Amino acid sequence: MQTIIKIAALFLLVLSINGCATARKKKDKQASEEARSSMDIKTVMNGIRSYNITDEGFTIKKGRIDLIDGTPVEGEYGFTAKLNNEGDFYASVKGPLGIEMLRILAVGNDVCGIIRLTRTIYIGKKDDLMKKYGLPEDFFTAIFGDIPAIELQNTDSIVENRLILRKNNEQLERIITVCLDEMKVCSEDIYSIKEKKEFSLSFSNFTISDERKYASEIELLQKGEDFHVKLYIETLVPGCSEKIEFNVPSYKSESL
Repeated sequence: MQTIIKIAALFLLVLSINGCATARKKKDKQASEEARSSMDIKTVMNGIRSYNITDEGFTIKKGRIDLIDGTPVEGEYGFTAKLNNEGDFYASVKGPLGIEMLRILAVGNDVCGIIRLTRTIYIGKKDDLMKKYGLPEDFFTAIFGDIPAIELQNTDSIVENRLILRKNNEQLERIITVCLDEMKVCSEDIYSIKEKKEFSLSFSNFTISDERKYASEIELLQKGEDFHVKLYIETLVPGCSEKIEFNVPSYKSESL
């Protein structure tokens, strides 16, 4: 069951093209060409950030999570999720017949996973989970493919149709690759120096909704651990100001 909570923690701290899509794609192409010709990374970074979905929140009305390797159960499950503009998060993972298997809550620095079948809650602090799994503080932004608020470095570069960003410190080494034809992050590699853990994220099948672009397919790998999960976002609505309460049932409690 701890492995299921691990999935939840990664998904949490990490976890219909309309008429405007054509116009945005033209803008993407123009910005991509300008970036390659002028090598103006700051300009293209501003364009990429304009697509971010996590700042104003969102609601995932329909999604799927595919547990491939490294989990006690395998298969595909449905999920819904909500991130508000204060950074609070809620998600529900459902099995056959729509029965909820797992509920995830994160409000402020408090996080928990609620297992309905065993009537157990796993509870902890967000910053402690970050340290435990050797993940960056902005992993929740990263797992949904948004460009993080990072300072440009002299090691950053534009190579062909890709912007390569490197962010290294004493704890982490990160390589973020932006596909300029999409103006979105298409992959990120994260290596925790202290924990010696390596995560790989990839993003594909980009969709535009209300002038925000997101990856409808997200793949997460932990190298060396045979941990492999895919997320499929079928319906996402940008923007969410709804208050999320940290309501925890009276189940037996264990620490994350």
